[in-house]
Amino acid sequence: MSKTLVFLRTENNDVFDGSVKGTAVKLVGDVTHSKRENAFVIKRGSIELGTIPEWQTSDSFTFEAYVTPQAIGPGRQNIIESQSPPAAFFIDPAGLIVGSVHTPAGWQSVQSQQALPAGQTSMVRFSRDDNGQLNLELNGNNVGSKSIPGKLVPVGNLPVKVGAGMDGRAFQFTGEIADVQIAKGAINAAEVKSRFAIAKNLEDAIRTKIGTHAGIRVVASLDESHSRLQPIKDIMNAAGVQKLSDLSTLRVTVPTKMSRGKILVAAKKNDVATVDWGKIATSFTTLDVTKKKEQLAKFLPNRNSTATFKTASIEPSSAPVRPPRVPGVPPLAAAARAFRPGINIANHIKIQDPGFKIVNPDLLIKNLADKTPSLWPKLSEPPQPVLLKTIPVGSSVIIAQVLDLTDTHLIIEPDVEKLYIIAEKVICGPNAKITWRRPGGSTAPRASNPDLNGRGWNGIHTKPGSRDGLDGDDGRSGEAGIGGATGRHAPALEMWVKEMTNIPNIDLNGEDGIIGGAGQRGGRGGDGADAAGGERIWFFGWHCTADPGDGGHGGDGGNGGRGGLGGRGGNGASLTIGVLDGTLAGTVTNNSFRLKNQGGQKGRGGPGGVGGSGGSGGRSGNGDTCRSADNGRRGAPGQPGAQGPDGASTGSDGLIQFFQFSEDAWEEMLTRPYITEVAPNQVFPGNTITLRGSRFTDSDRVVIESASIAPNINPDESLSITVPANITGGAKSIFVRRPDGTESNRVSIRVKPQLEPVTAALAPNATVQLTGKAFLAGAAVLINGSAIPASVVNSNTLSFVIPGTGGAGSQVVLWWYRCATPTGLSAIAAQQHVRASSKYLLLMGLTTCLSTTLPMGYQHGAHSKILLGRPKYGTNSSILFSGTLFLPGLTSPFISTS
Repeated sequence: MSKTLVFLRTENNDVFDGSVKGTAVKLVGDVTHSKRENAFVIKRGSIELGTIPEWQTSDSFTFEAYVTPQAIGPGRQNIIESQSPPAAFFIDPAGLIVGSVHTPAGWQSVQSQQALPAGQTSMVRFSRDDNGQLNLELNGNNVGSKSIPGKLVPVGNLPVKVGAGMDGRAFQFTGEIADVQIAKGAINAAEVKSRFAIAKNLEDAIRTKIGTHAGIRVVASLDESHSRLQPIKDIMNAAGVQKLSDLSTLRVTVPTKMSRGKILVAAKKNDVATVDWGKIATSFTTLDVTKKKEQLAKFLPNRNSTATFKTASIEPSSAPVRPPRVPGVPPLAAAARAFRPGINIANHIKIQDPGFKIVNPDLLIKNLADKTPSLWPKLSEPPQPVLLKTIPVGSSVIIAQVLDLTDTHLIIEPDVEKLYIIAEKVICGPNAKITWRRPGGSTAPRASNPDLNGRGWNGIHTKPGSRDGLDGDDGRSGEAGIGGATGRHAPALEMWVKEMTNIPNIDLNGEDGIIGGAGQRGGRGGDGADAAGGERIWFFGWHCTADPGDGGHGGDGGNGGRGGLGGRGGNGASLTIGVLDGTLAGTVTNNSFRLKNQGGQKGRGGPGGVGGSGGSGGRSGNGDTCRSADNGRRGAPGQPGAQGPDGASTGSDGLIQFFQFSEDAWEEMLTRPYITEVAPNQVFPGNTITLRGSRFTDSDRVVIESASIAPNINPDESLSITVPANITGGAKSIFVRRPDGTESNRVSIRVKPQLEPVTAALAPNATVQLTGKAFLAGAAVLINGSAIPASVVNSNTLSFVIPGTGGAGSQVVLWWYRCATPTGLSAIAAQQHVRASSKYLLLMGLTTCLSTTLPMGYQHGAHSKILLGRPKYGTNSSILFSGTLFLPGLTSPFISTS
């Protein structure tokens, strides 16, 4: 099986080995980064690799790169060359690619039959297998083969060169080289195609098993899988776990909820006491009182055990007892504080047969006297929820050597965005399942609005020129209901496991959209007005002379509002399952499991609102004599609103990705030195910075720019270094290098320019020279927000010309010098200087490139040195200086005195 030993990558203006090995890499001569990722422009120089012991004695290998030669000829152009193993990969003067190896018979070569085009990018590969078969490939096609069996004979021990001969000058390549990879073992196009074909077959098998709808991807490339292991290392560091083999089995026996920020870590192996309670209970009944007290003290210590411990033998302790250290967290200050919840009996009581010995008896007895039983030692360390600070706060994590999920249920809480499961082995019974608690919810109906009611009348109100009552106004229709919320997206799941007996049943479908809210109730129709009465006269009885009016009609009720739009369905989970290479087929084809990560269904539209009721009719004007009028009729009720439309769409189905990694990648990626934090990350030359992480040793060196610095080892096992005083400004990549050349991941810091005190006279039109550190070419000086080009002599000196006054004479001016660099890096003056005279006050210094005001966090003493008075910095644009010799009447656009 092949194994990638070098993969040249670019990051933060630096080059490093992105493989699991972390081999040292440096650019020599005129070699720069291309705009393309992992690509280098070589004009006159090379890329030099550190020693790769695992590869030096190998007889099979693969060189691979993407090359864009600027021209073909007139001489040979090296792509990669090595002395041990002895191999060379180059372009000959005619543009043919050539692969050579050194055997007892001397150098022997294989040559392509097809030439490379100048100025075009081509993928080239040169490999030799264990049988001595040489193969050349151009853009995935075999262009040359030759059998040269036998052992290879090294020709020296110089480092591997990319882009030049072994002396760094001969056989110069000119152009661009990208994605350079060196592997142990032969890789060829046929093998790559075979892996992709196997991956495709696995995809089809999994899709058939769980449903044709599923989005399945089996990643064929081991290198892509290896790169995904790096964040897993970060999570393990955050949890304080160095190796999974240090942990024990974590059995989840009851339904367990995984909430946001929660982590379950199996107990360490040496923290687990195996106790045969049946045997102890049997023997307990045969013991006398003294022996019973001793046995209880050994296995179930409490406050009553103190007398027994005082007479026990003492086991010398070689080191104070303390809990496992979490990287980045300072150790406990006092030994007494190390005795805390989770410390087990084995740390204090050395159980023997038949007796026992005590370690740190004073500490043990002191803590047993505490009234808090949780402080007493335990037989084992149970899983403890821990808040992680170096992974996204929306995650939760389970870490164990063996995770046993037989017949149990993991429930992911709604606020979790991703669950990580990291283990060497996962045991899944047929009923093991992982689901999430969908929060659900409903949409409230739209509130009724009295303003929709039609205008009504109370009492007698007549129409103009009539005795009829006024009609009530119709109610207005209600508004549509509130739209239902989009269903929650299912949390993602990542499982990285070397051995998996089966995949648990996973149900992480997106949540269905929430049903829309009910539409608004229609407005009520207004009441009709009462009519006026008729008129009558007495003429041998009452007679009606004017008919009474009819009552006003009630208004019709308004229609109910349409129901609210249903919510969109939430997206299904993204599932990532990483297993040891070669085990995936057996895991997914020989077992029964269910994977559900479909998008949620559309939410149903909300019900329509109720129609408003009709208004009451007004009373007629009928009296005792005039009775021909009618009462007004009641208004018709409004129609109910239509049901709202269903949600616009279902949620998107999640992608299920299967990764395969090698045993070496698993072990090496999880044991490389790794940086989790660097503080501060913006510094001046000469500042101290601290690196926190894991796997640091006393012999490590911290590399920044070209300097390799021996760090100080702090009590919490972090590393501290002093930034070199002669470092250049801008973004820098910092990493840890071991004596064997293994390098950690890269972390970026920024070096800010630093200004020394200004002593030169600042006369108009005068040339002023500023001194300091980390100046960059192209810098400018800003005065009152206006840029003045500067001449950068070197990283410590620049000069500029003071603007003239235009004949306006002298005045008090507050001048802030600001350094604008090509990288946009802002600079804050380390020192400032004030001059005072009987005529004027002049303050000068260096502040940020971003604004004319001082930034928040600007502290006197840390960033400035005021020789006259002491400034007080606030978050507003005004700056207050207190001191002496301030003269009245001095003004400027930036300063006033009083």
